[in-house]
Amino acid sequence: MKIAIIGSSNFDSLEYHIADSLSFLNHEVKIFDFYKIIPFKKYKKYELIIRRLSDTYLNYVSNKTAKDVINYNPDLVIGTYRDIHPFCIETIKRKLTNAPVIQINPDQLTTLEHQQIFASNYDFYFSKDMFMVKFMRDKMNLNAYYLPECFNQRVCKTDFATKIEAEKKIKIDVLIYGTFYPYRNRIIDYLIKSGINIKMCGNKGHYFPKHLDKHFLYPIYGQDKSDFIF
Repeated sequence: MKIAIIGSSNFDSLEYHIADSLSFLNHEVKIFDFYKIIPFKKYKKYELIIRRLSDTYLNYVSNKTAKDVINYNPDLVIGTYRDIHPFCIETIKRKLTNAPVIQINPDQLTTLEHQQIFASNYDFYFSKDMFMVKFMRDKMNLNAYYLPECFNQRVCKTDFATKIEAEKKIKIDVLIYGTFYPYRNRIIDYLIKSGINIKMCGNKGHYFPKHLDKHFLYPIYGQDKSDFIF
């Protein structure tokens, strides 16, 4: 099967592992990353504003992405970016009438930009958030299903023989990896005050509390995760 993924082409992203898994199953896979269409080297500090507010930019990357996917002529299209313009999906579905177009959402309702995925007519919706799946299925009558993420053992490998051995080496009770939104920081703060030895890896979100800095390590990718995951 020939499969197109609209999403991040960065190493260790969700899309990277989806492509790796599908390639392992002998499918032909290509990632189309509309964030890489126009480089923002000179105007890096304005990148986020342009992406969110410029209609000229949105129209250009949406048309370019739709055209590139259509020319690839896949049997299946997977969208993972939550801000794929509905026009892009509409154009792809109109031209590729025999290719299902599905959405795999890696986050929850509060991080869905302008809710572009709900303005797009995907054939199927998948999410790792059970509450979101229930909301989409019961409230919006969408064809939504639960799809959990898992550890990719082909990319991250561990040499630890046992869980106990790993715990002795890293000296951490709980490792939390992800983007640290304010609600997560409050939960983590409560756990730390309960005496749990917590370390944090990933990306600091907005309003990251200064007192949690001493528990924050650094972003980890690929094989580096093997020092912490067992």
